[in-house]
Amino acid sequence: MENQEWKRFVDEGDKYLKAAIGGAKRRDVFTPELIYNIVAIAVEKHLMGYLLYHRRMPENHTLRDLIRAVKEIAPITDDLEQKINCMDSFQEICCLSTYNRRIPNETDVVLFFELGRDIQDFVEKALH
Repeated sequence: MENQEWKRFVDEGDKYLKAAIGGAKRRDVFTPELIYNIVAIAVEKHLMGYLLYHRRMPENHTLRDLIRAVKEIAPITDDLEQKINCMDSFQEICCLSTYNRRIPNETDVVLFFELGRDIQDFVEKALH
């Protein structure tokens, strides 16, 4: 029987992205910071699903690390990589010596949704 763990990750990524997009209608609860975190989880789930499908693991789990691992398997556009790097720059929490965190605003939410959809599309096209 084929390992379908990758599919679970992709399905969960779909659900997180749907929750973030649907939640955007409730700005009293779904702040830009909360949307950032939910979309970041969706992106991570989608990329991990893609990597698991190819039996690969990233060196670490920042969004930059995930996209770097994906690039070892398939080309990605410069635009997609720039969006990933931009989103990753909001919470640079993995470094032991520094901790940088930027609070997103309403304008940033547009980028987050665009990136979430772009990653979802990339993974869907690559795996189906």
